[in-house]
Amino acid sequence: MKRLILTLAFVGLSAANGSAQELLTPDKAVTLALSRNHDIAIVELDGKAASNRATPGNAGLLSSIQISSGATYSNMDVTFASFGENGVRSQAVSEDGVTGTSYQGSIGVNYVLFDGFSGRYRLEALKLRERLTETRFRAIIEQTLASVMLLYLDVARLQQQLQISREAISLSIERLNRIEEGY
Repeated sequence: MKRLILTLAFVGLSAANGSAQELLTPDKAVTLALSRNHDIAIVELDGKAASNRATPGNAGLLSSIQISSGATYSNMDVTFASFGENGVRSQAVSEDGVTGTSYQGSIGVNYVLFDGFSGRYRLEALKLRERLTETRFRAIIEQTLASVMLLYLDVARLQQQLQISREAISLSIERLNRIEEGY
C-alpha cells in the first residue's frame, strides 16, 4: 500500500513538473489505484469463494445420495470330485474354461431429520462470512480511495507551496536587484 502511495506521489509530482506529460486528475488517480491494488483483487476472490460456500448443501441441510455398483467376471478350470460313504473318491469331473459373472448395485439415501439446528447455524455462519468479506471489500476500497485522495490533495498542496516559494524567490531577487541598483 505504501508503495502504491509513493508511486502515485511520484506520478503526481512528475506530471506537475513535466509540461509534456499528461496531468493526473483525481479520477485517473483513483482508477489507477483501484486497478493496481492487489488487496482488492484478493478480497474480491475471497468474496466469490465465500458466496460459493454459503449454500444449504455446504451447511449439511440437504440429503445425500450414495450409489455404488460393481461387476465380477471369472474364467477358470474347475475339477469336481465326489466321495463315497467311506470317504473314498469315487468319481471326478473336470471342466475347462468355466466362466462366471456377477453384478451388484446399491443405492443409499441419507437425510438427517434433526441435528439440534446445527445445520441452520452452519448456514448462518457461512452467510455471515460472506457478508464479512463483502464488508472487507468495501472497507479496502474506501481505504484506498481515502488514501489516494489524501495523497492527491497533499501533492496539490505541495505544488502550491512550490509555486508560492518560487514567487517569493522571484520577489526577493527583484528586491535585491532594486537595492543593488539604488546603491
